Amino acid sequence: MKTLLNWKLSYSSSPDNVSDNWVNAAVPGCVQLDMAKAHNIPLYYKGDYEAEYTWMEDQFWRYRASVYIENNDFKPILVFKGVEYKYDVFIDGITVLSHEGMFSQTLVDMSSYKGENVTVEVLIYPVPKICESIGRGFGNEAAASCKPAFSYGWDWCLRFVTLGIIDEAYIEYLPNIYPKDFKLSYRLSDDLKTANVRFNCETSADVIKYTLFDNGGREVSAGSFSAKSTDYSFNLDNPELWWPHNHGEQPIYTLKVIFLKDGEYTASISKKIGFRRVRLVVNEGIWDSEWAADVRPADAPMTLEINNKRIFVKGSNWVPPEMCRAQLKSETVKELLVMLKEANMNAVRMWGGGYIHPEFFYEMCDELGILVWQEFPLACACYSEDEHYLDILKQESTAIIETLRTHPCIMLWCGGNELFNDWSRMTIQSKALRLLETQTFLLNEDVPFIYTSPQYGSVHGPYDMVDIYGVECLTTVVNSNGTAFTEFACGAPCELDYIKTFMPDEALDNSFEHKMWEKRHAVIKGWTKSRWLDVETIKSISGCSDNFEQILHFGNEIQCIMYKGMFEAVRRKWPYSSMCMNWCYNEPWPTAAGNSLINYPNIKKPCYYAVRTAIKDTKLSAEFLKVSWQAGDEFNCTAWLLNDSKLTVKEGRAVISAVFDGRETILGEWEYPKTLPHQNSKGLALKFRLPRTKSGRFTLKICSCDNEELSDSYELFVS
Repeated sequence: MKTLLNWKLSYSSSPDNVSDNWVNAAVPGCVQLDMAKAHNIPLYYKGDYEAEYTWMEDQFWRYRASVYIENNDFKPILVFKGVEYKYDVFIDGITVLSHEGMFSQTLVDMSSYKGENVTVEVLIYPVPKICESIGRGFGNEAAASCKPAFSYGWDWCLRFVTLGIIDEAYIEYLPNIYPKDFKLSYRLSDDLKTANVRFNCETSADVIKYTLFDNGGREVSAGSFSAKSTDYSFNLDNPELWWPHNHGEQPIYTLKVIFLKDGEYTASISKKIGFRRVRLVVNEGIWDSEWAADVRPADAPMTLEINNKRIFVKGSNWVPPEMCRAQLKSETVKELLVMLKEANMNAVRMWGGGYIHPEFFYEMCDELGILVWQEFPLACACYSEDEHYLDILKQESTAIIETLRTHPCIMLWCGGNELFNDWSRMTIQSKALRLLETQTFLLNEDVPFIYTSPQYGSVHGPYDMVDIYGVECLTTVVNSNGTAFTEFACGAPCELDYIKTFMPDEALDNSFEHKMWEKRHAVIKGWTKSRWLDVETIKSISGCSDNFEQILHFGNEIQCIMYKGMFEAVRRKWPYSSMCMNWCYNEPWPTAAGNSLINYPNIKKPCYYAVRTAIKDTKLSAEFLKVSWQAGDEFNCTAWLLNDSKLTVKEGRAVISAVFDGRETILGEWEYPKTLPHQNSKGLALKFRLPRTKSGRFTLKICSCDNEELSDSYELFVS
């Protein structure tokens, strides 16, 4: 039985002051949203949000609620599943708990207050900030805490550093004999034929009974233990294995454990679990390189192996769908994940600058067969080696690992984002990373750990449509020999209809000079290039005029072509390259330009559809170097058949052609071979001189005469 509390909220400039100005508080929630609602402040992404919200970062916030503690045969426990970030808990003015960290829950035994009305208060301290971190990363202010670094402001989102009771808070009445610290894990045998299921807990019960149910609710194992220890285990023969959705099924088992005292029922616990083996192995061809016998280390292992089978990871970087974690709605998250699966993706990288999501996110990934690369809350900064910070990091990482480790979707743990770069300057000797490696080994040793992304051999970037040297992002990816592409992008403006939903009319002109273009992160002043809205590059590639609507239209079109080409380019590098995840999938607020496939909150962009086509399990693909060409250039292309499915693709005939101003020219035919599951076939290479066209465009087509589903086409530019 749970009792929710009705909370009020106030603030003051010091922890000792108690204001008389109380407002209603939503729990889960954050102080910024409560204040906005109480005082009619515009939403944080409208108007001058800095002036309206940033002062709230430096206040002390006090939640207050009154509650009657039932006088019954159960033990009342005050539960805080998540509070951001550092806080004290008071009962009738007496401090009963002090805590730092937002991903570990806290409990207060309320038994001594049975039959009484009590006042519960939570005092939340101001936002932690440091400025002396080594390096020049975005995450510097967060470098001594486990708060999500992105909330301090990034090159794709606003500053909105939240505080508050961000998860459930309630009184729970538990049986007096109730298991403490119940933890579940398992180990698969080498042949995957036996799962040793393990759980541990502290209990004063006499007997523990367990029942394991399969995905259909059928009992597959049952037994009992004399409760004389804290560790228990049993074997399950021939477990059904969990697979990512494009490789197999997603069976989820349910373990129910019942605790008995003197033959009487006292309590029960149910947990879900999925069985799979996951490993990170060396990419094919690494040991064959010319320097393999050198003293230098080889590229880090980056090929994912599920249930002893190497798979190609194709997905995207997932950023928080809301600036405030408490705003996350399961319905919205489910829509985003379903769209990701429908885009033929099988993985998300949970970027280290964001927050750890509620468990419903991981349950959905389990059900949908979506792999999760989970990073700890470190990003783009040199994190503290202070003893206090390391203690909090150990506490928070323990909670994160123990909560998520039975989810079969977890494919690897990662220390954080871009920690070995100039702007972070961490190394494998940094204490925070040594601690996290130890934590994952001790608490979840069968899931791989890497220090950061990128690591030696893997790649982040490019991000610009054309870089400062005039090289297209597609060209960069085609020419790269990265073992894994875990971030790459092509910045472009959003569609006009979407921009009109938040941009003032006076900003909708050809100049892009209105301050809202910078506020909406289309223009980043002080950067070498405009990054996400590069008007001159759009005009140069497309040949469009200064017309505002044309610039937006062609910017979207170029982004589609670039993304499609980059995803296919990485696929063609398999098995040497093993992962393809763009930056990024979604957005936490409405932006005017960027790299994402989905606009806030869940609106598909044109590039979403382009990527969906590029990573179909089976398709014909044309390899070419760039999007923008000149008349008279020699155009080189090569035909490929890409097969990331479980099935063999039969041999057939493909026709490669080009369309110039409505006239189609056959360039060649390719008798493509039978292509086995998870293999690619390289085929016909062609070259021809590009003519001048009236439209400034031409279409490259590669069509199967035997299976239309394999066919594709590419719209390119010629001037």
